Amino acid sequence: MHENLAVGSQVQISDPLNNFPLMAGASIYTLIAGGIGITPILSMARYLERTGAAYSVHYCARNPERAAFRQVLESEPFSKRTVMHIGGEDANPRLDIASLLRERIEGQQVYCCGPSGLIESVKAATKDWAGNSVHFERFKIDAVDSIGAAPNSPFEIEIASTGQILIIPQQKSILQVLRENGIFPDSSCEEGICGTCATGLLGGKADHRDFVLTDEEKASQSVVLVCCSRAASGRLKLDI
Repeated sequence: MHENLAVGSQVQISDPLNNFPLMAGASIYTLIAGGIGITPILSMARYLERTGAAYSVHYCARNPERAAFRQVLESEPFSKRTVMHIGGEDANPRLDIASLLRERIEGQQVYCCGPSGLIESVKAATKDWAGNSVHFERFKIDAVDSIGAAPNSPFEIEIASTGQILIIPQQKSILQVLRENGIFPDSSCEEGICGTCATGLLGGKADHRDFVLTDEEKASQSVVLVCCSRAASGRLKLDI
């Protein structure tokens, strides 16, 4: 983009998407960030501070040089609600996620954005919590995220509007095959973390491999992210 766009260039953009919304009405918000994951968390903290909600921020960074927005977090009004966990600093001990989230407060909401290791630790600590009380956002997919994924197998998709049948080979995604056949759904990250390519699912059972849909949405088998997910049945019928 930086190499090809110039003043006066026209670009096509999509509507904004928010797969990490702040839910209203929580008794307390626990905001956990690692590295650059502080970006959306700080925006949430600003909103919660402005509205007078109860919240706390726990920010982890490997070293002082990687602690983004540190000056902001250590200044008023955020300093009294923020605990820093900076590697190499004795005054800022390592975050003990298990202890932090051992007991859930009634009405508590947890938001976590950061590397996969941090997200998986929060998931483990809250595995018995009520649904829709813990929320995550990823900036990228790490190798650990692919552990346990089923091996790829070929399958078919049906285009509902035309009845066309396309074969998805082992080494290609649904999105790639759609493009090869002149069909261009909206897409962005192509890693299953943004939700832009979400497509209605009218038939078949998807093997959901994204990090956007909730467990309830995946179980409903009514939508599929075509950039990364595959089929758990022989054919998927797409609402295209």
